[in-house]
Amino acid sequence: MIARWMTAAGGLLFLALGLFFVTGALDMDLGSARRMGPGYFPLLLGALVSVLAGAVVVQAFLRRDENGRPDLRSFAAVSAGVLAFALVTPNFGMIPAAFLSVLVSSFADSRMIFAQKFLLAVGVAGAVWVIFILALQLPFETFRTP
Repeated sequence: MIARWMTAAGGLLFLALGLFFVTGALDMDLGSARRMGPGYFPLLLGALVSVLAGAVVVQAFLRRDENGRPDLRSFAAVSAGVLAFALVTPNFGMIPAAFLSVLVSSFADSRMIFAQKFLLAVGVAGAVWVIFILALQLPFETFRTP
């Protein structure tokens, strides 16, 4: 029963975060799909997070009780991954931050061997570069020397 409430609480937290981004983005220029304004991406991302978080909350109350305990290892690994991204991005750039964030977060899954975790981190960092730098041409600093 506690796992159900913790899942719902986490979903509600992300729902609030998503709605925060949506309301903040509405105060900015949205632009259009062809010529995005500064509020376009936060609006889409906030809406997507809100929808997914809503699904998590609904699913938490529809599933059967597992009598399980929270997985503190996964919580710690994902939290450390987010913290790594926040600390590494300003000092080393977007690509090293994405790589390290995914690598650290992947330790939540004990079934993956290190080589799989490393390849996953390389793949996500590469995807970040292709999507955000090459395709969208966003002005992110890819690599930075401190």
